[in-house]
Amino acid sequence: MTKSEILSFLKARLGISSNGKDAYLNLIIDSTIKMLDDEKGINADLTNPVITEFIVDYATWKYEAKGETTGMPRYLDFALKNLMIHNRKADEVI
Repeated sequence: MTKSEILSFLKARLGISSNGKDAYLNLIIDSTIKMLDDEKGINADLTNPVITEFIVDYATWKYEAKGETTGMPRYLDFALKNLMIHNRKADEVI
């Protein structure tokens, strides 16, 4: 899966058909991948459909939650915890 395919899925999920918000949506996608890699120690392998689905779900939430302080939805929190358990980077020591 490429980042452009992830962008297409994200735009479809959000109901966006124009390219006007692509730069912002790409920023959200990139920051999500970086968060998985750097902060959570998850190998953000874009060929893994579970990872790419999480990226789309998380980016959708980030886009729609603009400034809300209620926190991450439980389904995303559970998905993130499962990714942390099952997709750790090979060099990570648990």
